[in-house]
Amino acid sequence: MSLRLGAALAGVRRPEVLFRLSGWGLVAISLALGVLTALAAPPFGFLPGFLGIGCLFLLVDQTPERPRPGSAFWRAWLFGTGYFLVSLWWVSEAFLVDVAAHGWQAPFAVAFLAMGLALLWGAAGWVYQLIRPRGDSRTLTFAAVFALSEWLRGHILTGLPWNPLGAIWPAGGAMSQAAALFGIYGLTLVTIVIFSTIALAVLPNRRGLRRFRSPALGLVLMAGVFLFGWFRLQTISPSEHGPRVRIVQANVPQASKWTLEAFKDILDRYTRLTAQPAHQRPKIIIWSETAIPALISDYLAPGTWTRSAVEASLVPGQVLMLGADREEDTASGRKD
Repeated sequence: MSLRLGAALAGVRRPEVLFRLSGWGLVAISLALGVLTALAAPPFGFLPGFLGIGCLFLLVDQTPERPRPGSAFWRAWLFGTGYFLVSLWWVSEAFLVDVAAHGWQAPFAVAFLAMGLALLWGAAGWVYQLIRPRGDSRTLTFAAVFALSEWLRGHILTGLPWNPLGAIWPAGGAMSQAAALFGIYGLTLVTIVIFSTIALAVLPNRRGLRRFRSPALGLVLMAGVFLFGWFRLQTISPSEHGPRVRIVQANVPQASKWTLEAFKDILDRYTRLTAQPAHQRPKIIIWSETAIPALISDYLAPGTWTRSAVEASLVPGQVLMLGADREEDTASGRKD
């Protein structure tokens, strides 16, 4: 195993190593490239991680004339597993509230979730190899198939739309502004096109100007998206871009949240932050997920002191959006 991996790493200076890999070398490098790509996303912001998207194209494309969908599935699945292991690390936090009882479950939860979500990337690699066209236009096919898999991930079985590849750009930055035109999945498509097209430059069968023609188009596309975003940030006014929103996060430690003694303090924190004055009054108030540790039918029931406290923190015309626990009586079909 060590000899195989050593040989693969020794030959990494040659681009074709990415599609000649096998065995443990393939496993290690595919996982590592997925991890590298995830490190480009917030909160890490490791810019070289963007190149991992181009490496995913090289891994899955493989360049042989005969399609190999099984190999493409395996490579994309490994890459996706590495990506989701890092980008969904926060899932483990839920198991660390009571470390003694549930801490041991955290690594299993993150690992199995990552491997499960990566199946969609594996399926995308398999489909791409089945329909892969010839020529440089195959980067468009690659981007379309993987962007579709990201859309499916956000919708199948209610979806888990966290960390699509388009979200690795810094939020609020120039590149992220393209999402205003075609949403996060459109930005995901553009992002994959940019880096898979740039990756064409390292393929061994390209010579002369042909080596740089398609990559140049990728760089032009990235520059165009950046300039659009930069210009938009310079010219748009917040008042012209929808209602003003206040997001309330009381920063309540999970370990102390689910106690009766903490309930009033938590409600006080949220209502106090909600009612804080502002230069321009927010139209929409958003509380964090399960902000109040109680059933919504209990603390927002008419006539309760908790409902009165929530209503007192709002002014006429404001809208409160919150995520809350509810109860369902399966016997009677009643939902609260």
